[in-house]
Amino acid sequence: MQSILILIRREFWENRNTFFPYVIVGLVVLVMLAIFVGGGETSVTVNSGTVALERNVGFLGFGADLFRDMSVDERRNKLGLAYVFISAAFVLMLSFVVFFYLLDCLYRDRKDRSILFWKSLPVSDWLTVGSKLFTGLVCVPVVYFLFIVVTQFIFLLGASLAAFSYDVSVWSSLWQPSTVVFGIWADMWFYYAVLILWQLPLYSWIIFVSSFAKSVPFVWVVGIPLAVVGIEASFGVYTIANWIGHHVVPQIGDMNLTGVGDIVDRIVSLDFLITLVVSGILVSGAVWFRSKADEM
Repeated sequence: MQSILILIRREFWENRNTFFPYVIVGLVVLVMLAIFVGGGETSVTVNSGTVALERNVGFLGFGADLFRDMSVDERRNKLGLAYVFISAAFVLMLSFVVFFYLLDCLYRDRKDRSILFWKSLPVSDWLTVGSKLFTGLVCVPVVYFLFIVVTQFIFLLGASLAAFSYDVSVWSSLWQPSTVVFGIWADMWFYYAVLILWQLPLYSWIIFVSSFAKSVPFVWVVGIPLAVVGIEASFGVYTIANWIGHHVVPQIGDMNLTGVGDIVDRIVSLDFLITLVVSGILVSGAVWFRSKADEM
């Protein structure tokens, strides 16, 4: 257990600039400041009898007027969209970070020759490869989730401070409907868990390429599947292409999970068994190449 913790800490030491999304937090906070402090102006049409008049009001004042007239459910929906928007910035960045981290993790050890040092330690290749997969697929998403929570809380505090300037109940308008964020967090982790299981062949393939590529691993990780798909397509067959597409971008495929029954059916399906077998073979291959690897 201690060896695993040390290996994970090593990954964070070496990748602290990418594992901690300070830049995303800074950008989101700047946008919040621009809205809450700058306020901005918007043009509102006011009907006075039969005459339509236009007047400029502060953006926050206009929002406060809207929230004042909304029901709790309507406020919950609007705040839910704001929290999802904040999460989306982190999730998009996370996908790139995990991809390029796994692509570089074993390749970098050989390139900078640190593999000689790490292989001299009493740590198995299975543990080394497994710790890198666990770091990329579990630990880094947990860090990003914590940053999402903090940023959403900063948004709520900023909106609350701005609301004090208007005739709006901060509790009923912001804090009470903000309980919707707990459901968003739960849905986020549920979807992520299912997504990671379905995309496991993709991440296993990335770390497999990282274990043997001598140069430009990105070309290998993209080029080989494209070549296989191209050869298959020349015979008018798209079985492998469909399978790859389904597991690389499963959101576009059949990922409709409406209940526990759908999850169970998917887990006991032949497709999921193939997913586990392919992932196991690729990870085993990465371990084998790691055991034979030397500096480049």
